[in-house]
Amino acid sequence: MSEKNQQPSELPQLVSLTEVQRRTNLSPGRIIRQCAQVWIDFTPADEDYRWLGRRLTAHPRDPLVPMNGICKLTEDGQQALANRTMSYLKWKGFALVKDLTVETETGILIVSSLSKGACPPIPTPNILVPEEILGGLTDAVPTKGGEEIEPSKQEKIESLDPLGKLLFKFLEKGVDSRSEIMNCLKSEMRSTKRKFDAQGILLQWVDDDYASFRWRNGRREQIISVNRFMSRASELRKMFPELKK
Repeated sequence: MSEKNQQPSELPQLVSLTEVQRRTNLSPGRIIRQCAQVWIDFTPADEDYRWLGRRLTAHPRDPLVPMNGICKLTEDGQQALANRTMSYLKWKGFALVKDLTVETETGILIVSSLSKGACPPIPTPNILVPEEILGGLTDAVPTKGGEEIEPSKQEKIESLDPLGKLLFKFLEKGVDSRSEIMNCLKSEMRSTKRKFDAQGILLQWVDDDYASFRWRNGRREQIISVNRFMSRASELRKMFPELKK
């Protein structure tokens, strides 16, 4: 279970990602990757315009949970956000934050939708980073004609966390559908000589219904749901067009 959200008085001095980008001329993804923590402001625009989330272990009929105020992204959510901002024209508005995991007072929630869903186009909520990051963002990125150069394929791969790199291997080798990915996960976890997971980051299933599993991220163990893992596959296909079905 995650820690409770920090109270406003406990938060560091925050500044919007847009403002940092304006003042440093760096890409959003580069800024996010240099931050230890990133927050999203889910303060409603009005009483009929509220953000909602679902719990990690929610069932289809479970109600969505209202989200309000400033919520910190999990490590997985921050990595996913950084990846999405590398293709900002594809990821904007609600799509930029959909299915990201955030820490709230009641535990981790997955950003899902807006109540009443009658306000298209849905604007992107304010993404916040520590103001102190401004002092360390001094290196400019390569540009051409005033526009930032698209990162190379290898640079994009290197930006992924270990689980993202493993999933990229799956997709690159044609392990693509949900059933194929599930079979590959089960096979890798059973095997002592793994075809894809040479680093042994896949640990074990959390329960018998194969809804989520444990994996190792450096020295830390984390749990990810299969649904979130499949969502990451969709994110990778957008990040790497050659992986599309």
